[in-house]
Amino acid sequence: MTEHNSAAETGAESPPQAKGATETGLQRAKPRKELLVLALDTSTAVLAAALTRGGEVLASVQSPAERNHSAHVVPAVQKLLADAGISPGQLDGIAAGIGPGSYTGVRIAASVAKTLAWAWKLPIVGVSTLEALAVGAWREHAGQGSEAAAASHGGAADAAASAVAGSMELAGGGVQADTDRDRPGAAQPDTDRNQRRTVQAGADAVVASWAVPLIDARRGQAYTALFAASGREGWQRLETDAIRLASDWARRLYERLEITNAAERPERIVFTGDLEKQEGSISLLESLLAGLPGGAPAVARQPHVMEGRSAAWLGSRRLAGGEADDAHAFVPNYTQLAEAEAKLLEKPGEA
Repeated sequence: MTEHNSAAETGAESPPQAKGATETGLQRAKPRKELLVLALDTSTAVLAAALTRGGEVLASVQSPAERNHSAHVVPAVQKLLADAGISPGQLDGIAAGIGPGSYTGVRIAASVAKTLAWAWKLPIVGVSTLEALAVGAWREHAGQGSEAAAASHGGAADAAASAVAGSMELAGGGVQADTDRDRPGAAQPDTDRNQRRTVQAGADAVVASWAVPLIDARRGQAYTALFAASGREGWQRLETDAIRLASDWARRLYERLEITNAAERPERIVFTGDLEKQEGSISLLESLLAGLPGGAPAVARQPHVMEGRSAAWLGSRRLAGGEADDAHAFVPNYTQLAEAEAKLLEKPGEA
C-alpha cells in the first residue's frame, strides 16, 4: 500500500521534536534560506519521496513496491506537488538518492530526477542512501532515548541520547553529504581526524553516538558506512559508503573502538536497515565488545525504513551551500557491478 501524507493531513512537522528534550539538531539547523526541495529515493524496497521547505514536510510518500518503483515514482511526484499546491517553477532544487542499494532501484530515482531537473531547469544534487537511512534512524532513536530519559529521570544511556539529541548542532558546514567521495576513485575521508566525537553536556562530557546503516547485499555482504552524531561537531561521516563483508565490517568497527581512548568512545552504536539479515554481524560485534578493555558502547538496533524527508534534508544542505551536480552526467553510486556484468567479465577474453 502506498502511503501519502501532507502537512495539512497530519499536522506534524519534520523532523519531529523528541519528547522531554529540546528540539533535535536535525530540526534546528535549517539552511539560511528555507529551500523548497523535492527528494526521491528508490534504492531500497521503499519508494520514498518528499516535498520539504526548510524543516517542514509539505507532503511525503512511502510505498513498499520494490519491484515496481518505475511505475509509481512519476505519479508519486505529481501527487506530492498537487497535494502541496506547488508548481515545478517554485522548487529550489531536486535531491535524489544515488544508492548504494538495489542495482535497478538506484537507476530509477537518478533517471527521473535528472530528467525533471533538465526539463524544469532546476539544480540537482545526489545524496547517499545510506546516509539518509542513518539520519532518519538516528532521529528516531534519539527521540526515543529522550522520551525515556524524561520519564525515568535517570539512566546514563538515555540521558546521553537526550543530551546529544537536544544539542546536536548541524549548521554551518557541520554536515557533509560526501556524494563525490563515495564514488569509485574519489579521495577517501581522513578518518583519523574524526576519531574524537564528544559534546559537553553541563559539566560532563557526553560521547557521540555512531550510526551504522546496513543494506543487505547477499553472500554475507552489506552496503554500509559509519556516521557519528554529536553536539560539538554535528553529523559527521567516519567511513565511506562501500560494500563490505559483514563479518569483516564488525571486526573493523571493533578495531576502531579498540584504538580509541576509552573516554572518547561513542556512548552507543545504532544499527539500522536490514537488521534481521545482518543480525549475525551485529551479534559478532557484541561478542567482541564484551572483552573490550575500558568499557564498551551499548549496541542498539533501530528499525527504520527510508524516508524522503531525510534525503531532502541532506539535499537541502548541499543546495544551501551552492552545490549542484551536472544533470547530464548524473549517475548513481552502484558500488559494485551487477552480478550479470561481473560474471561476464570473469569469462576469459571478455573484459
